Amino acid sequence: MRFSSVNLSESKLKNLNLLDCEFIKCELTACKSEGASWHKVQLINSRCTGSQLQLSNLKNVVFNNVNFESCILDGAEFSSSTLSKVDFRSSEISRIKGLSSIVGSIIDPTQLISIAPALADQLNIIVE
Repeated sequence: MRFSSVNLSESKLKNLNLLDCEFIKCELTACKSEGASWHKVQLINSRCTGSQLQLSNLKNVVFNNVNFESCILDGAEFSSSTLSKVDFRSSEISRIKGLSSIVGSIIDPTQLISIAPALADQLNIIVE
């Protein structure tokens, strides 16, 4: 299913399950979708500023040119996802899973410090 230029701002979509969907130029600002499950989803040229996706499974998702600024993503799983031009600045990402999948995203210095222990663990780096 393909959604283009859809405005889902401030929607309450708790535990939303998405499979094989495309969202292009969509507005998901302040969307509350904690505990969601997205599988084989594409989110392209969209904005998710202030959204709540904590504890969501975002597996095998393509994120291209997406703004996640000031979001709650604590505990979200990004395994096997592909990110390009994704902005996580000022979002809560300290306990996201699948850190290797967020390659190419933009984070701020404070976020880097908060995910440093998980990165060290994932890369098998011993910090003494």
